[in-house]
Amino acid sequence: MPLISERSPVREAIAYCRKHEVRKLVFERGRYDFKHPSFLEQYDQVMKHGAQMDLGQALEQKSVALRLEDMCDFEWDGGDSEFVFHGLVQPFACLRCRSLKLHYARPQGLQPGMHLVMRHLMNYRMGILFYECSGVQVYDVTLHYIPGMGIIGHRSENLAFTRLKVKPGIGRVLSTNTDATHFISCKGEISFTACSFEGMGDDAVNVHGFYIIYGRGGLGLRIQSAEDVIVADNQFNGCSQIAELDHSRHIRFRGNRYDRDNAGIAIGEGCVDKTIELGDEQ
Repeated sequence: MPLISERSPVREAIAYCRKHEVRKLVFERGRYDFKHPSFLEQYDQVMKHGAQMDLGQALEQKSVALRLEDMCDFEWDGGDSEFVFHGLVQPFACLRCRSLKLHYARPQGLQPGMHLVMRHLMNYRMGILFYECSGVQVYDVTLHYIPGMGIIGHRSENLAFTRLKVKPGIGRVLSTNTDATHFISCKGEISFTACSFEGMGDDAVNVHGFYIIYGRGGLGLRIQSAEDVIVADNQFNGCSQIAELDHSRHIRFRGNRYDRDNAGIAIGEGCVDKTIELGDEQ
């Protein structure tokens, strides 16, 4: 498969499964190569500081090879195949899927030795993204190299990994530039059974949420690295500023009250003005 495009066989197969509610997509065993000029153009964007570097679901400026969107009770069976993505690309994005099974890879070995690794970037593209998915089962999958995190789960629920292997491919030292698996603001159960992790640039498993800090340094609250937060019907007294926002998106203030005429909201680095809704603040 020399080229990935809107009319590539794999994308057409995904579209067919979604349209006709086909529950399982099976690949004949073999090697599948995915190439596209945009995958290589991403390198230029990184060098010019013009590419998105976030870890989440914002995909507008990212090259994504394969998307699974709004799929329910769907199984992806790679048939013990090897998928190779050429260039700087995010292989998979799974968005709002329910009861999803993903499996396909055959592990490969790594020759022992000592190496010096120099990385020109850290988090750029994850291998697989699960965003607002639930009931996900990933088994018999091997990730050999990802220029970022291996798997990210964001705002998802009940993720199970069985015999997941993260290990460098032949001739490589690193498997993932940073975390092998990383989970943000998820709920339910995240389970690992008979999994192994080798050669990561950071954690094997990282599970965390986004946090709001209240009442520090004269602030009513500080919101950092958060998305889709509503602050409503609060009374702020004696605060130099109601809030300070940093690296956050879609923060809404509604119906809050405070006792200072000049109190306000400070929008810091990484925030976009239009995402801050002040509502009926007084």
